[in-house]
Amino acid sequence: MGDSFAFSYHEHPEGIKDCFTKVKVDLSTPEGAVHLKEFPSAIYVVGNSSAALSRKEPWRDLEMNVQLLLNFVRHFRGNLVYLSSQAVYYGLEGKLREEVKHVPVVPHGISKRVSEEYAHYLAQLGYIEKLWTFRLRYAFGPGEQPRRLMPMCNWAATTGGKVHIHGMGKSLMNPLPSEWVGEVLMKAADTLDFERKRVINITNLNHPEKITVAQMVRVLAGERDFDYELEAGEEEWPVRFWGDTEFLAKQLKTWKMKFPDLKESLRKRFDEMRYEHGVPKKGSEKLHHEQHDKRTILEPIGHG
Repeated sequence: MGDSFAFSYHEHPEGIKDCFTKVKVDLSTPEGAVHLKEFPSAIYVVGNSSAALSRKEPWRDLEMNVQLLLNFVRHFRGNLVYLSSQAVYYGLEGKLREEVKHVPVVPHGISKRVSEEYAHYLAQLGYIEKLWTFRLRYAFGPGEQPRRLMPMCNWAATTGGKVHIHGMGKSLMNPLPSEWVGEVLMKAADTLDFERKRVINITNLNHPEKITVAQMVRVLAGERDFDYELEAGEEEWPVRFWGDTEFLAKQLKTWKMKFPDLKESLRKRFDEMRYEHGVPKKGSEKLHHEQHDKRTILEPIGHG
């Protein structure tokens, strides 16, 4: 894969293995992506992943989810695999197919929906050759921010602290391992290369097994004991929806892939975390659980 992919970075090239080509990109400026104009395909996973940030500073959320994408497309003209978010479904309940028409009721969902619409518009104009949008629910793996669910549980297991989870942990998670998500995105990029006609797809990206925050915590606590409390009361932005995975399942058959064993993946990752650093600082035991997807899989990847 080292000869096929180039990984972009903004400030930290040391985070990319030396076997890969590294390209410096700064999407905060109109000319920051000029080096990407020669790449025929890209996997774009840039954007704000923090629901808390969108609540406190919605203007920054809009800039990170929309303006950075527009700066990217100023120069890029190839096939695009775009990682979006199921935050676009906020305000709905139950199983949701990709074609549902809805205006999200939270800032993070609004900005993600706007970015999707811009990508769709630019594809129709021909600025993007082919487009495949994946709406991710939640992913876990190396590089997660300390305030996310698994790092907080790791902190509790490591230090003897206690994790407090709002809303009795009723929100749906349906998470996926980040390395599996990365493989899906790379398969999609290869698929677009072989499509002769213009393609505009939207695909839900979540595990088909419905699992709540509370159920996920219990799985982790069964692997490594730690103290936690499910607190009563309603979350500000509870997740009562899940993405229909019918279309994704069909693609997985084509790619000879299967959905991962969810509970085994959670246990394996949580066991790995005991040997890692970066637990939250003392006094951070309150988990204001953020309902958002993970964005630390990759920076934008040029498929060369």
